[in-house]
Amino acid sequence: MTTLMTSFVIGTTIITELTVKDKDGNAYDSSTVTYTVKDPAGATVVNNAAMTKDGVGAYHGDYTPTVKVSTDEVDKYAIWAKCTNGSRVTVAHCTASVTT
Repeated sequence: MTTLMTSFVIGTTIITELTVKDKDGNAYDSSTVTYTVKDPAGATVVNNAAMTKDGVGAYHGDYTPTVKVSTDEVDKYAIWAKCTNGSRVTVAHCTASVTT
């Protein structure tokens, strides 16, 4: 899972992309793909929202931070994606840095 950029300015959309693959490395459609975003204070700003399907095994989710949350120079947003297939659940994680 990746973000299209690693650093964002407040008001810029963070686009998180996810590719789901089977054990052989082939693109695979998961039955459910959701994502969660937490701001630097730990508040959940996106909670288990469905990711948009872009093609076989390809998904994305968007979030646009609108205010500076911390007093640090850079806010770090934590992003998790969850893929569910029957009883199998896979979770991926990445971060995005947001500045003013």
